Order: sequence, then structure tokens, then C-alpha cells
Amino acid sequence: MRRLNLSTQPFYNERIVNFVLSVSTIFLFLFFMRGFTQWRTLLNQEAALQVQILKEQEASDALAMQAIRLLRESTPADATRIAGETGSARRLVERRIFSWTAFLTDIEDTIPPSVMLTTVTPDVTDNGIFFSLGLRGRSATDLNLFLEGLERKSNFSQLLIKEEELGQDGDYLGFLEGLYEETEDDSEH
Repeated sequence: MRRLNLSTQPFYNERIVNFVLSVSTIFLFLFFMRGFTQWRTLLNQEAALQVQILKEQEASDALAMQAIRLLRESTPADATRIAGETGSARRLVERRIFSWTAFLTDIEDTIPPSVMLTTVTPDVTDNGIFFSLGLRGRSATDLNLFLEGLERKSNFSQLLIKEEELGQDGDYLGFLEGLYEETEDDSEH
């Protein structure tokens, strides 16, 4: 083994130091260039977004001016037509936000074990949700128990069993019709 006396012959490996400094310099240069490229890309995107914002602002201003012009030119017949269309749109929105969970939970809480629900047909109106339920029960009394249970709920009104008849298999079939009105708590579900 060769012994090295550092006092007389210091160990300097300049190639390794130069190599590490060169690699570090190249790495820093590449890192800087990547950041610069990203900065330029972001500047270009910001400029494109500014142009898009200006175009959309101009379109918004044009639409606002057109709305003001249309309001000035509108007649009472137009107002009536708009009110009708607004009502139709409101009913569509109400139908869309109707809480099926609350409706079906209220039904599930009151339906006796001997009654089976066969159909559910809702109809959204201004007064609430008119519905028709197809029922199958072991006896007419079971269907009436279900009707009485729904009558005790505050959301249900105008309940009436229609077309109650004895089926071929011995079960009673009927249709229950009524009005369901959502409460504020139900609409949050």
C-alpha cells in the first residue's frame, strides 16, 4: 500500500472539482431556462386570457344593450308570454329539484308490511306534486291503513283510493292519488 504524505505532496484532483462545477453549472443553466420558458408561456397565456376577457366583456355589453332595447320595445302581450314561459321554466326547475328521497322516505315510513308499492307517477304543478301510487295489499283494510298513515303526515293532502278491486291472486289492487307538498326541510335533502 502506498502512503501519501499530504505535507509534501497534497492531494488535489482538479478534474473532479472541475467536473462537479461544470455539471452544476449546466444543471443551473437548464433549470433557469426551464423557468424562463414557463414564465414566457404563462405571459402568453395571460395575454390570450386578457384578449378573451375583453371580447367577452364586449359581448356582454352588446347583450345588455340588446336586452335594454328589447325591454323598451316589448308590449303587454310580450310580458304575458314571458310570464307564461317563466312559469314553465320554474315548473321544470321544481321538477328537477324535487326531493325523491324525502317523498319516498315519507311513504316508506307509513307503508304497512302487507302493502306493496307497484307504481309511482308524479306530476309537478304550481300547487305541489300530484301523485298516483299503484298499490297491492292483502286486504282492503291494509290499503286503508296506508291511506290513514299518509293522512297523518303533514306533507300529504287530498288523498283518495281509486279503482280498488280484488285481483286474480287474491290481493287487493288500487290506486292512491293525492297531493304532496315539500316542506323547507324536505327540499334540503
